[in-house]
Amino acid sequence: MPRQSKWVGVDWDGTLVKTVPHKDDAGTSGAFIRPICELVEEILEAGTEVRVFTARVSPSNSPADVAVARDAIEEKFEERFGVKPKVTCEKDADCLAIIDNIAVCVLAERGAISDLNGLIDEY
Repeated sequence: MPRQSKWVGVDWDGTLVKTVPHKDDAGTSGAFIRPICELVEEILEAGTEVRVFTARVSPSNSPADVAVARDAIEEKFEERFGVKPKVTCEKDADCLAIIDNIAVCVLAERGAISDLNGLIDEY
């Protein structure tokens, strides 16, 4: 089986696009957030795949809502960035990073929580 390429996951709601209520319409999304769009462009220009990482395609949602969300996200992302992304709620060994508004960064193999300014708390 051929090896996948490395990729970066970017969360959809609250990270790449503004969060809007979508309970009644799984295809509804807010406006793009410029600084993250610029980051996505840099990642793509470097030749790294970007995947949309979102709970909207979780198996806990109805298959119909997952399909609507996936199609809407693919279309909006492709319109903005010129490539159709994979949309996932899972990471794998080829995932380099996940950019997410609610994630906490832990330094690998150390159990230390960090932020962009470095180590903030060690357990």
